[in-house]
Amino acid sequence: MVKLRRGAQVNISGDASLRLRAAWAYHAYGLTQTEVAEQLGAGRSTVMRLQDEARHRGEVKIWIDEGVADVMSNFLDQNGNPVPHPLNDKIMSVALNALRNASHVVVAGGGVQCARAILAVTRCIGCNTLITDEATAKAILVLRE
Repeated sequence: MVKLRRGAQVNISGDASLRLRAAWAYHAYGLTQTEVAEQLGAGRSTVMRLQDEARHRGEVKIWIDEGVADVMSNFLDQNGNPVPHPLNDKIMSVALNALRNASHVVVAGGGVQCARAILAVTRCIGCNTLITDEATAKAILVLRE
């Protein structure tokens, strides 16, 4: 793997190979951003920019097979149960119990395509106030039946 000189200017937008190598090392090999940076001979912030640019350009797409919702970086299935996934060990999140124990839970989301996710969230952590549009609310009611 070609290493970059520290302090060298990297043209992120022009180097698809570099963007994809950074993304592949992180997602496929499970390296941390710091480890990817060491392999590339770049800084961690450069690796973050490379990965962000690759996602922005559609070169890298990330999805969770079983998850339908994300509650503060906790992935849920359609029944509101946490989805065990290797990604969980790589991200920081607020514990679901902390959210469940909040004195007032506000859930906000819109678009009929989000109805399953909103329902999963309310099943998991509860909901005192739901902010959504009329079409989504109707879709949620249909799903609850």
